[in-house]
Amino acid sequence: MPSDNFAKAKSTIHAANINKRGSVKPTLMKKEAKIDVKPAVMGLMLFVVAGSAIFSVLATSMGIKA
Repeated sequence: MPSDNFAKAKSTIHAANINKRGSVKPTLMKKEAKIDVKPAVMGLMLFVVAGSAIFSVLATSMGIKA
């Protein structure tokens, strides 16, 4: 069966890794995804969200339907 041969091949290839646990090269480790948001973009987003919330509260209190 092809799946048995494939499994045996993978097993023999990775059998040496059992003794190397814990000593993984830093280049093989997955890096965390960093999302960098610049202060100007963050300020713009805060301005839009907070401004729309304040506008909504003021419009509701004055009885203006938007």
